[in-house]
Amino acid sequence: MKTIVAPTPQAELRTPTGRKAMPLVARDIALIWMICGLFLNLLGPIAPLMVMTGAGALLVLSLDRLPLFFKGWPLLLLAIIAPLSAAWSDEPAVSLRYGLQWTITAVAMMIAVISTGHVRFVRGLFIATAIILALCILSGRQGISQGGPVLIGVLGSKNAMGQLCTLVICSSATLMLSPNQPVILRRIAIVTGLVGTLVLLRTFATGAAISTILFAGVFALLAIASRLSVGAKVLLVGVLIVATAPLVFIYQDIIHFYEWFLVEVLNKDVGLTGRNYLWHHADALIASKPVLGHGYRSIWLGHGSETIGLLRWADLESGIGFNFHNTFREVLVDFGFVGAAVVFIPLGVGFARLLLRASSEKTDTALWFLAAMAVVMIVKSYAETLLGSFGDASLIVIGTAMFGYILPRQGQSIRGW
Repeated sequence: MKTIVAPTPQAELRTPTGRKAMPLVARDIALIWMICGLFLNLLGPIAPLMVMTGAGALLVLSLDRLPLFFKGWPLLLLAIIAPLSAAWSDEPAVSLRYGLQWTITAVAMMIAVISTGHVRFVRGLFIATAIILALCILSGRQGISQGGPVLIGVLGSKNAMGQLCTLVICSSATLMLSPNQPVILRRIAIVTGLVGTLVLLRTFATGAAISTILFAGVFALLAIASRLSVGAKVLLVGVLIVATAPLVFIYQDIIHFYEWFLVEVLNKDVGLTGRNYLWHHADALIASKPVLGHGYRSIWLGHGSETIGLLRWADLESGIGFNFHNTFREVLVDFGFVGAAVVFIPLGVGFARLLLRASSEKTDTALWFLAAMAVVMIVKSYAETLLGSFGDASLIVIGTAMFGYILPRQGQSIRGW
């Protein structure tokens, strides 16, 4: 008579070994390779090639998960609208060329999500950003800022360096608190997080510092909310609303303090280094074509008078890499109100689903990381353009929204996650 031993929960959590572990390791390597490509714009066309080869490898290694890809079908709408805008664009060739690049980027981010799962996704993000930070420190390359020379490394700008440090610090903290991550990585995360914090402090990237603080606050709120009942969560939201409501009556005082802080403490202009002018110009462009917009990237990479004027104002020879520093205005200029609905509704639904799921998981720090980072991206979208071809911000925006669509319900699981 045979004795049947039921599998224990601990057995299900053991790391696969031998041949079973090889596909998972290969996926991790492909993900890290792809994420590194998003940061290494200094390599020129090699960087997008890294992204595409990494995504291709992830797809080949995860063909069995392809049905998950189509669970995020609303995000495909914002992936195709950019090349589709060539049909009405002021510069059809520009919108088609760069629109196809955006489509490749969005699809690559979606593939990365279905291939790895949220725990391995955060782990891969940590390893990739730690590698890039190490390359930046080793290069020693510095740039000029109002506070003096600062490290810009292989990224080429202070703001990009600040964004990298934010991801390094936040992913390091997440790994340190994650019981389902390898012990060696959790120990490495302690050192990496400290190094990232030191670099951020010396970079003087105000936006990155604010983003890091905001992440910590949202992460903590999700950790608290996940342990509360539904009624307690409603009460917590009510308390937060009541606590912040008086701010409406001192709104102008807050604005005045903010402007004073920018000018006197941060040595910046009130318009955040020309953003007010860009936003005013973007509003005029939106008003001129409010329904479908001017076409993807047609304003910055076109040949019309608007493009020439903006480039002369910014003292640039080319508009590649430049934008209106506001995601909402950028999308409205390119796609109008119809296109903005196609872009922001799928993203908003994905973010909302992710936040609801994260607030119900008691110990899933990787999920809290993704949800907190989604909130950070929403806030940053008012001062930065976050949707762009082969950009690291696109990884977070598309990735977090995609997880909102495909994560299984509480108590369920996906094989290999």
